[in-house]
Amino acid sequence: MSTSDHRDEVDKLLHAAGAARRAKQAAPPQPDPARFRSNRPRVLWVPLAAASVAAIAAATIVLLPDRPGSSGSVAGDSVEAKYLVRDGDRVEVTGLVVAAPGRPVVYRPPLPKPSDGSEPPGCTDNFAVTLTGVDLDRLAEPASKDGVSFGYARLRGIWHDRRIAVDEQSMPPADALYGPPDIDPVPCPEPSGGWPVPDPPRHDLPSTVAVQRYVEQHPERFGATWIAFPNGRARPARAWTVPVVLVVNLLDSDVDQARRDLQPLYDGTLCISQGAVTRSRLIQAAHAAQSLWLDLRNGIWESSGVGPTEATTATEGPIRVRLVVVDERLYGEFQKIGLDLLSLYPAVQPIR
Repeated sequence: MSTSDHRDEVDKLLHAAGAARRAKQAAPPQPDPARFRSNRPRVLWVPLAAASVAAIAAATIVLLPDRPGSSGSVAGDSVEAKYLVRDGDRVEVTGLVVAAPGRPVVYRPPLPKPSDGSEPPGCTDNFAVTLTGVDLDRLAEPASKDGVSFGYARLRGIWHDRRIAVDEQSMPPADALYGPPDIDPVPCPEPSGGWPVPDPPRHDLPSTVAVQRYVEQHPERFGATWIAFPNGRARPARAWTVPVVLVVNLLDSDVDQARRDLQPLYDGTLCISQGAVTRSRLIQAAHAAQSLWLDLRNGIWESSGVGPTEATTATEGPIRVRLVVVDERLYGEFQKIGLDLLSLYPAVQPIR
């Protein structure tokens, strides 16, 4: 394939990925309509090749000096276990509190809003957490709709049987009213001065096609590559003003050798992570995460990342799973899939 043909193909993938993300209407293959309910959240599946090319083309990469602990899987037991919640644990939630007449007060996680942009006052039982001890007069931005009162708060208390006995209530930060920030875990320690941002800000970041090509030419050494936003994706201007990190999963060889091979190819922020995140494992994980999502009892409202397609010509990173809580049962299911293949975003956060 010529360079021109390759660029044309990349352009097609970029447009396809952008259209899919804007539409946010892609559904899992052959779902069972009988299992859907009126408040059913949606899953966002992004074709594996398109997602990878789109993400990598938007990154600036630079090699950071190695620091102790810089290698390791992206989300192994020691990382994702921090989200595990057991009965009796102290937990925290931030977001919407709903009080309907004749029903328990509940916390409602940041589910997708209806297409008209309105804020629904309630949600199905699978996505609600019962609360006791909440002072409804202290909620931020209080409002009511159809007899249902609701507002926002940061709550702490004891978790038991999908309930929180609240013993601490405060006003939530303005930027946390609708759930935790959309940040990505990076399997490398943060530099002492923080993750760098493009300086000066740039509207168009350089392509990393050379990096991707090198990785694909050495499948025995490198696994998946993906873009991570350690401080979140929101940016106040059109230019890139937030850190963007390219993660390269290293299957074999050492980090220093990988640095010597990759450094001449680009300029930006790079994390080289030793692990076993491969294309085949990601595809298997995508199917498994889909199965979990279809069971409403799991409280998962979004599973986004790679899609189980045949056109898997590139790699993508861990699958993003947004859910109510990581309890012991779900944690066991995630372990079967492979915790290094998942990025978990639970609404209920344990306080360690």
